[in-house]
Amino acid sequence: MLYQYVNPKVSAIRLTSLSFVYETLGDLHQRLQGMEHEPISICMKQDVEIVTPDTSLVETLLVLYRNRTSIPVVDPENNKLLGMISYWDVGEKILSAKG
Repeated sequence: MLYQYVNPKVSAIRLTSLSFVYETLGDLHQRLQGMEHEPISICMKQDVEIVTPDTSLVETLLVLYRNRTSIPVVDPENNKLLGMISYWDVGEKILSAKG
């Protein structure tokens, strides 16, 4: 439940059943037919918020909260992707800090 420490407004639940999923693997296969040669770019977002290595922890948490997903860490000088950061990464660091 690490996520609750980083974002306490979110309630974590444990899935004990996937009974709400009504699609079968056959249904999924049927949906994918004709798309197998499509580039992954049809799924990607292009208007993504980024952070730099110098972005503060608080600002990074706000960006993570707004985006609800991992975000790229980019070198501000050349826009090179340095890595990705998630709630889990930040939460793990906060929880492991000695206080």
